Amino acid sequence: MVALLAKDLKGMEHLHNPFEKFSYHELIKRHFWNGEYFYDDLSQQKYVAGDSNVFPFALGIITDKEMLHSAFKKIHEAGLDEPFPLKYTADRKEANFIWQESFLRNYESNAIWMHMGPLYVKLLQEVDKERAKQYKEKYKQLIEQHKNFLEVFDENGKPFSTPFYYCDSGMLWAANYLTL
Repeated sequence: MVALLAKDLKGMEHLHNPFEKFSYHELIKRHFWNGEYFYDDLSQQKYVAGDSNVFPFALGIITDKEMLHSAFKKIHEAGLDEPFPLKYTADRKEANFIWQESFLRNYESNAIWMHMGPLYVKLLQEVDKERAKQYKEKYKQLIEQHKNFLEVFDENGKPFSTPFYYCDSGMLWAANYLTL
């Protein structure tokens, strides 16, 4: 987010930009890119995370097409885009969670997040147009089936629920779908 702020401040003449002396895209590449995908955090654990490999591209911080192709190949190989995009992680093995997450098991691991999915699909159009088209059609089917744009689904594509929580409906994230 600091990289995005630094980028946006460049175009604002009358605001002080305390970030201008740093090259955030280079810092992100140096500390998070492993040659195939972006690590989730500085601990550099060996799992692929959906958000870490979408947002650098979606926010325009990283524009390298080869890196995009490589990161999206790893997302697909990890199964983060199946049955539709996009999961944070494939499982819970490597990621650490706060204790409260035990009440919402897998909410931020292999659940499918609809705020990230359309961002992924929009970028996927540059990598694999046919798969992007299939995912867009899947979103259409989900919206029609549920008569809504649901927040989050479980790993199998069912609305996410636990005894303590049921996914939100009517999400404004539907705006991301409209950009496809």
